[in-house]
Amino acid sequence: MHRARTYRTTGNAAAGFTLVEILVVLVLMGLVTALAIPSFAGRSQSLQAREAARHLYQVLQSARSQAITTANPVSLLLDYRQQLLQLEQETAYELPRDMRIRARGAPATQTLTFYPDGSASPAAFRLEAAGRTFRYTIEPLTGRIGFDVDRRHG
Repeated sequence: MHRARTYRTTGNAAAGFTLVEILVVLVLMGLVTALAIPSFAGRSQSLQAREAARHLYQVLQSARSQAITTANPVSLLLDYRQQLLQLEQETAYELPRDMRIRARGAPATQTLTFYPDGSASPAAFRLEAAGRTFRYTIEPLTGRIGFDVDRRHG
């Protein structure tokens, strides 16, 4: 005859997790996720700001290079009121709502011109986004484009 084996657990052996333990872990995971999401959103905004700043710098460099290589002046329109950038006859680029382009004492619009000899119209302006200020300067004699980053708006 075969006897059925019975297994008994002792009182101190754990057979698994209780519902309370699982709920505590889920609540802790939810809290950690809730705290991490704003950090990722801030990083995303910071990354977008850096990309916009880099793009603007590349547009300026491209305009300068184009003026030198084609032996024709190249102009870039900055519209501070409508937050637009437009290179010559190309489509205007509108800045995202959370980014602002500003220039102290400048009119509502400003035309930056790069000349074939490498010179340019002088300019100083800034792009403000995600708690940072990206400063641009254009040297008139050399057409050199200066670029600097501050952590705070100023």
